[in-house]
Amino acid sequence: VSYRLTGSLDGARLQAALAAVAARHPVLRTIYSVDDAGEPHPVIAEVTPGFATHDLSDLAEQARALRLEVLAQREFGTPFRLDSDAPLRLTLVRVASGVRILLLVAHHIAWDDDSWAVFFADLTAAYADPEQFATRPPVPHPAAPAGSGHEAELTYWRTLLADPPDPLELPGQHGSAIPSTLRAG
Repeated sequence: VSYRLTGSLDGARLQAALAAVAARHPVLRTIYSVDDAGEPHPVIAEVTPGFATHDLSDLAEQARALRLEVLAQREFGTPFRLDSDAPLRLTLVRVASGVRILLLVAHHIAWDDDSWAVFFADLTAAYADPEQFATRPPVPHPAAPAGSGHEAELTYWRTLLADPPDPLELPGQHGSAIPSTLRAG
């Protein structure tokens, strides 16, 4: 998503606030490694969300708009490396005096619709009063369920998918049945 921010803003303070929020929420510092059997496992690492700044305020209006579009497309189109990157990154783009665009990119492995309010409340608190925010306790990382071998889930899905229904014979250019009438064609 992108947000237009107006007023004075300290980019370094925002970056520090982002790091403080990530320190409080383990999911924003979680990477995923793969074991010898090919199974992914979450690992809470010492990574911080990505943060980049750009200043486009000295460009002409049309050039600034094009450059901002390119930056946004690049940020939104760049995939996450879940084995080494934090699942969140912010880009702060200065477009004029007192006007910035904040690009926020989050991976769905660590983010859902309920995350917005929590994240922005914590980011605002960490930016407004870093010392007070630092005294907040960290959010506990959810523990794996007891006996967390996923055998029950695997058994359920293997049973359900063991006898699939017959495939559909669909007409069309990429379907499995050859159209026999002009209308179907």
